[in-house]
Amino acid sequence: MVPRRRVLDLLQNISKVSCRCPSHSSEAGGGAKDNAFEMASSTIRYGPGVTRELGADLTNLGSKNICLLIDKNLVDKPSVRTAFDSLTKYKITYEVFQDVRVEPTDQSLQRAIDYARKRNFDAYVAIGGGSVIDTAKAANLYAVHPEAEFLDFVNSPIGKSKEATNPLKPLIAVPTTAGTGSEATAACVFDYKPLHVKTGISNKALRPMLGLIDPLHTLSLPERVMAYAGFDVFCHALESFTAVPYNERGQQSSILTTFPASIFTSNVADVGPEESCSFQVFFWTSARCILERASRLAEVLQKYMYDLKIEDGLTALGFSKDDIPALVKGTLPQERILKMAPREQTEEDLSMLFEHSMKVY
Repeated sequence: MVPRRRVLDLLQNISKVSCRCPSHSSEAGGGAKDNAFEMASSTIRYGPGVTRELGADLTNLGSKNICLLIDKNLVDKPSVRTAFDSLTKYKITYEVFQDVRVEPTDQSLQRAIDYARKRNFDAYVAIGGGSVIDTAKAANLYAVHPEAEFLDFVNSPIGKSKEATNPLKPLIAVPTTAGTGSEATAACVFDYKPLHVKTGISNKALRPMLGLIDPLHTLSLPERVMAYAGFDVFCHALESFTAVPYNERGQQSSILTTFPASIFTSNVADVGPEESCSFQVFFWTSARCILERASRLAEVLQKYMYDLKIEDGLTALGFSKDDIPALVKGTLPQERILKMAPREQTEEDLSMLFEHSMKVY
């Protein structure tokens, strides 16, 4: 339940920014703040057993040559077999790509891109977690831009952040877990090995046409995957409260202090210790920023980490203080994430945050 105070604050903010479009606002042409935001999402269909409808959806699309990307570890899961049975029932022709890496890299994405470019697929299906869905997004994007180089669409400053100029093929995402939300987003995240940094591709064209959300897929997940993934969901939810509001972007913002009483969820996402590490880094940098004004929040987070047996800080994940310079160096190029923080982060700030994150509870 969203607190009443937050609802009132939201209504007040809406009132403050109403009628500020360029045609009506007295501030037209001036100021650095955004006055509008856009919400866009894939079509989402939710329900136990909804995976059975995959074949019918592809038939309705008129697709004849499908690229099916899947995590090879999931092929024999009963819920995933439901997807194959649906494709068979509707006589869907498809080719399977299983060379998907958990936590994609530029190299693993390139393998999927090369595979897709050699074939004339007219639709894509991704069955798996965020890694599989993101890999399908990249394969689809680059296959319809055969002359594009890998860095053309990658976010700046690492890549060129080019927009898609050719229409992408339909992509249906069937997440086998719940949490990362890749089935509804226009982003593909990966590790760029040459610079040892995590970056991504943000492009409206990447958004799947349809997401089939079937909770039956989560029943066979290992306990540790559930724990790491649940904390991943927690981190994503917290980010929405610590990020700079849309109408404050472009200038330094005050730190937000309104939080719901509890945003913990046990929903699951397709992550492992690597993903947990990366989100722990970013999560605790956010938490440390608001510690003085939200010490209670930090206590709750520490308890959740302890109860879920999340590793006690970066030290427990194999990092030491000697790694801090490399961690800072890998964080700085991630402008898309850093600019959402309530205040600008210097190298000194990041070093301090990593140092305090070596041990958590």
